Amino acid sequence: ADTRALIGAVGDADPLVSIGAVHGSAAVSSMDVDDVLVDALHDPRSWIREHAAWVLSARGPQRRAVSGLISLHGSGSDLTAMVAQRTLGGWAGAEPEGIGGAVIECLRVTDDVVVRRRLVDTLSQVDSAWSRDALLEIALDRDEGIDVRVAAVNSLGGDRDRRAQTELLTLANESSPIATSALLALFDVV
Repeated sequence: ADTRALIGAVGDADPLVSIGAVHGSAAVSSMDVDDVLVDALHDPRSWIREHAAWVLSARGPQRRAVSGLISLHGSGSDLTAMVAQRTLGGWAGAEPEGIGGAVIECLRVTDDVVVRRRLVDTLSQVDSAWSRDALLEIALDRDEGIDVRVAAVNSLGGDRDRRAQTELLTLANESSPIATSALLALFDVV
């Protein structure tokens, strides 16, 4: 009965009650709560979406939540996108293929530069050779938006992969806005 009341309060009209219910629900281990939190990622109230993304970071990876978290990258709010990125980044170690694959798929179909930059930032949290390859491809794509390319270049800072270093060196020697970011990324390796 207590769980049902808590789950029901997520839909309460009072923002404080509904936000409290989202956070309170996160402390309950239940598939019903998992369903409510995943569904809350699509709630019409932005604050519920943000808080659901936040509390999901404390739970194990939820495959059903990945698409909802990725959709928050296009919410128009940097805060909402950052919270979604944090959650996906926390899950990336346990689910690199699922999260990285979903981000790459979204990059294939999204033209919005702001959303693409956010997605690249999220992809940079997936530690794998194929995510590095995707980031390199974006960094080298001269048709890509400069902010997106800079995010990809910045994500390669500290990467000791020989190909990444070679490509960063090539970019650092260009006379383009990307050169400074590439040079700084190279210094992260030293």
